[in-house]
Amino acid sequence: MALPTSAEIGPIVAWTGEHQGQTVDSSHSYATVQCDDSKTLFVSGHLYQTNLPNQQFHVYFKLDGNAPVSTPSTFTTGGDGTGDFAFSVEGMASGTHAVAVEINHVTDNLTYYMDTSTASGGKGIPFTCP
Repeated sequence: MALPTSAEIGPIVAWTGEHQGQTVDSSHSYATVQCDDSKTLFVSGHLYQTNLPNQQFHVYFKLDGNAPVSTPSTFTTGGDGTGDFAFSVEGMASGTHAVAVEINHVTDNLTYYMDTSTASGGKGIPFTCP
């Protein structure tokens, strides 16, 4: 397995569609997306200084505009509202894709944060699998 040669990065923002007053420093919050030659997609991300300290979140993704898929990735923000997440998806097809990253607050299962492309109506962060 070869390492991915590059990563695509998408900023994370507070989503206004189900706005519950959540905030995030979007200038320092992001998701990175990479696909390697084993056809595995790797997604990791960082939420920086949300206004929700010590809260649990669950990450979902949408591949190429399809329905949301739950990941095993859950995380709890620290005292300053900062937290990290990561997940992978095996069996990707070769070619160009887009992945939407959605972060739900566990307490009410509403989407609080997502990548900027998805938040503005796009399909997510574009990437290519070899």
